[in-house]
Amino acid sequence: MRKSLLWTSLFLVLFILSLDFWSWDDPIVLSALGLPGWVYYFILLQILFAVVFYFFSRESWNDPEDQGAAQ
Repeated sequence: MRKSLLWTSLFLVLFILSLDFWSWDDPIVLSALGLPGWVYYFILLQILFAVVFYFFSRESWNDPEDQGAAQ
């Protein structure tokens, strides 16, 4: 139960961060490589999601072949 609460909380935080509600009214400013700043925010958020999902899948999903070998 405690682990599921941890994973739910992590994915909920990622969801809230993806809404980007704090910069809706900000003007678009071009940054490095001539791209808007939100592009870099999106890339960083996707990398963070991939890392969290990697650890989630390693811990939560069991390989059926591993279960058969243990018997």
